Amino acid sequence: MRRNTEATIGELATVVGKSRTSIVSGLHRLRGVGLAESIEGKWRLVEEPAPREPPAKWTAPLSASQRAHAHA
Repeated sequence: MRRNTEATIGELATVVGKSRTSIVSGLHRLRGVGLAESIEGKWRLVEEPAPREPPAKWTAPLSASQRAHAHA
């Protein structure tokens, strides 16, 4: 979609080897998380939001002691 903004859903399905229904479902999931939008029947990807500052704590890798505790 980024390379060919004018591609139809059918063309996208052919390129990625999926059904039209799968493409539509994927587009709806992307829209649900704010990464795609549909305006007047035309889908487009929106820019990803900037990373949060500071990043969420759950995204940091676990330390060795945290991993040991998690497996205990």
